[in-house]
Amino acid sequence: TSGGTESICMAMKAYRDRGYARGIKRPEIIACVTAHAAFDKAANYFGMKLVHIPSDSKHRIDVSKAKRAISRNTVVIVCSAPSY
Repeated sequence: TSGGTESICMAMKAYRDRGYARGIKRPEIIACVTAHAAFDKAANYFGMKLVHIPSDSKHRIDVSKAKRAISRNTVVIVCSAPSY
């Protein structure tokens, strides 16, 4: 790929397609509100629902809310550990 956004978009397309193959009609992405904007773009491009999970004051995801957001339509949970 040519960059991070394209990489994220292609990965989300693969998860969407895998969801379709498993009978999921409206695949969902679970991601923290601090996740890269490319996840929003991918959800829009590929007709996926993006479920935003809030973060705390240290920009960490609320794990309990992420667990509750998981549904039969969840095809991917976004995690990141930036080192910058």
